[in-house]
Amino acid sequence: MSDIKLRRSHNLPHDKARLAAEKMARRLKKEFDLDYEWDGDVLVFERSGVNGELTVAPKHVEMEVK
Repeated sequence: MSDIKLRRSHNLPHDKARLAAEKMARRLKKEFDLDYEWDGDVLVFERSGVNGELTVAPKHVEMEVK
C-alpha cells in the first residue's frame, strides 16, 4: 500500500483554513463518494481503497493518505 505525506504552510486564520478544508472535503464527497468527519482539527476521510487525515494547524496543514 502506498503512503502520501504532505505538509504545506498557509497564511489563513485558523477558522478560514478549517473552512477551506471542509469545502475541499465536501467536493471530494460529491465527486468521489468520500466519507469524512472532524475529530477536533483533524479531518478524517475514507472510501474504498483510500483513507487518511488532514490536520489543520494555525500555520500549516498536514495530510497523510494511505
